[in-house]
Amino acid sequence: MNKVVIIGGGFAGLAAAETLRRSRGVEVVLVDRRTTFDFLPMLPDVIGERAGPDLLTYRLDELARRLGFSFVHDTVLAADLAERRVKTAGGALDYDYLLIASGSETDFHGQTEIERNACKLDSVSDARRILGLLDEDAHDTFVVAGGGYTGIEAAANIWAHARAHGARKRILVSEIGPGPVRALPGAIRKYVSANLERMGIELRSKTSVVRAGGGEVELSSGETFDRALLVWAAGVHTSEFVRAIPVERNRQGRVQVDRYLRIDERCFAAGNAALFMRGAAPLRMSVQFSLSGGHRAARNIIRATRGRELVPFDPFDPGYVIPMANNRSCGIVLGVLLKGRLPTLLHYLLCIFRSRGIVRRLQMIGDLKRLF
Repeated sequence: MNKVVIIGGGFAGLAAAETLRRSRGVEVVLVDRRTTFDFLPMLPDVIGERAGPDLLTYRLDELARRLGFSFVHDTVLAADLAERRVKTAGGALDYDYLLIASGSETDFHGQTEIERNACKLDSVSDARRILGLLDEDAHDTFVVAGGGYTGIEAAANIWAHARAHGARKRILVSEIGPGPVRALPGAIRKYVSANLERMGIELRSKTSVVRAGGGEVELSSGETFDRALLVWAAGVHTSEFVRAIPVERNRQGRVQVDRYLRIDERCFAAGNAALFMRGAAPLRMSVQFSLSGGHRAARNIIRATRGRELVPFDPFDPGYVIPMANNRSCGIVLGVLLKGRLPTLLHYLLCIFRSRGIVRRLQMIGDLKRLF
């Protein structure tokens, strides 16, 4: 019996667990410091009251019982690849094969004061916290640090909440680069900028947050805002134990894998924790690649246990959508540039498809009908 330990109960980890548990001769143990799987693509929708938070969270112990693998609720401290052992706060787990699928988390870049005073958006509980603060109506200004996918979606949903409650709030996006979603094509960047302006969301390019606390947020431009809430979405990195593994990695801590998603002969990585190179560029972080990577890593582990040749990871890229809460979304789907309601609809349909349970899907469809 080969023991496979999976670190992380997100999209990649659960995809791998579902694939592995169908194989005879494999014992699957999934370990996570959280007790739930949270449906990350719709976290911003909780802020805008466009999705109920209870629809976006699933207990990992219940998923384990239903799908047929073991779940260990514990925090991973280190992965010893030489000894084939995962060290946790509660002990240790030996393995025959290891899959690192621990995802990524908000990176505050060592700014401890900002970390203490800012909100992040890594989980359903984080989204609930921001929603609760919005409902308290104790802030006049909302500063979102980071003009990437998460920052843009968070700002748009804060706008949606204020609009639904008839509140007049000042919303700013602070981006250290020259503009929002700067890694995307020019047409997307222009559309996002124009749509932010349409919603009255102010964009501060080439600007960073330098201080937060006591209800104040200060920007590198010298602007200071009172009665302000800071939402931090200015980058992510991998878990500390991943960044400590002595292998090649990028600045986010994503570990270099080969074309089979291996770090070594007995250790694989998938999802946001893995740095998979497609040509000269790393594969971007996305749910699609987390799911396909989790399945491929699991299938390669099964093949390895049977002494069979491994299959290279060759992910299909359907594209991406930046959903914005006024339903003026944009993205590139199957190579086609889309703008407006259609990409919004495609985003939510894909979320419904990827969610778990018929009841949740029906409730999401009800929310979708309300939005349109």
